[in-house]
Amino acid sequence: MEAHERYDWSLTRPSDAVVEVVADQVNGSSTSFGPLYDRIDPDALDAIFRTDGSDRPGDGTRVSFRLAERFVSVHATGEVVVRRPVRDGTDG
Repeated sequence: MEAHERYDWSLTRPSDAVVEVVADQVNGSSTSFGPLYDRIDPDALDAIFRTDGSDRPGDGTRVSFRLAERFVSVHATGEVVVRRPVRDGTDG
């Protein structure tokens, strides 16, 4: 199963969006998987995608990592993609 959600980074912090989408995918709350900071620094993730007008990342910017046995990709366009790995363990 795969989830695609789009956010406005000026209204929602990327770290909050990741927790929300992953929690939806694991049918639980954010406490049903470990803290985000065990995988990635939430403040650093938010700083990469800040939208205050200075140093805005290019639309091709993406950060990917694993959380709760899912692959997570956060995009400068505001998209958060969460998917399960395929059965053979590859990203494919």
